[in-house]
Amino acid sequence: VNSTSNAQQVSITNAGNTPVGVSSVTATGDFALNSNFSCNLPAILQVGQTCSVNVNFTPTATGVRNGTLSFNDDATGSPQTVALTGNGVAASLAIAITPPNMDFGPVMVGSSSLNPSAIVRNIGNGPVSFSNVVVSAGDFGLFPNGCQGTLQPSQECNVPVVFAPTAAGARTGSVTFTDNAQGSPQTMTLTGQGTSSTPAVTLYPAPGIFEAELVGTTSYTVQSSLFNNTKGTLTISSVVPSGDFALAFNGCPSTLGPGQNCYYDVTFTPKAAGVRIGKVTITDSDPSSPQVQSLAGFGIAPTQGFFVSPTGLSFPDQVSNSPLH
Repeated sequence: VNSTSNAQQVSITNAGNTPVGVSSVTATGDFALNSNFSCNLPAILQVGQTCSVNVNFTPTATGVRNGTLSFNDDATGSPQTVALTGNGVAASLAIAITPPNMDFGPVMVGSSSLNPSAIVRNIGNGPVSFSNVVVSAGDFGLFPNGCQGTLQPSQECNVPVVFAPTAAGARTGSVTFTDNAQGSPQTMTLTGQGTSSTPAVTLYPAPGIFEAELVGTTSYTVQSSLFNNTKGTLTISSVVPSGDFALAFNGCPSTLGPGQNCYYDVTFTPKAAGVRIGKVTITDSDPSSPQVQSLAGFGIAPTQGFFVSPTGLSFPDQVSNSPLH
């Protein structure tokens, strides 16, 4: 309600055998002509010639809204009319945070992780405005905050987070999002393990975060690395993904020499809409085995298009401050 859709186009064609003069085009109700159209009025349409106008929908109330588009001309049956229909709906404001829990794995005290980015997606049908995004004091930081201002429906913003443990052992924190969406403030949990020395085996990236994909479609591959930081040979027995994630390539041999690393590629094929969680479990000969890399992605529900009939124009639902797709 009280927001304007993208324009839909309506065309008029001179199907007779003499020129037709079009004097004006008007729209009634919650509908209005867009300034971008090809009918330069008043216009003379030659035989077989077509011109078009664009119509916007701005509902003033919820529910079905009706209007009429009228072409005033000197042809028989003037004015020619097109029925306009749209539905005004209240805004639904919601976000999804991928991943909801970010696990950095082991990082040596006094050093810092790389900064994977959480992805915040507007999954509602109205604009979401962020007033504050803060990380809890301690071992985690924002680098920097990419979620500022307003996020339109289906848009995303990124929040890079860094883990710099100040002590050994399990470390926890959170990122809090304050906004106008349902459930605000929303919280993303942060976890990591501080170690007094370089971890024997490390995985990168930690975690693995995928871009949003349509349900049933497969993402590009994301390459991950396993590093053997020990002075001995590491025996690798398995690399196994779970959930909506699959191993596209495994370049990790059965034995990995000291100081060496290997690569494996993972793809994401969401089976359902929403945040999807999985992991890669690597079983090896180190006492810290198995190593676990957390994975996350977002599944987008498929949507249907709309059809404009020759005599009627139907607008999809339109809500406050949201563009029509």
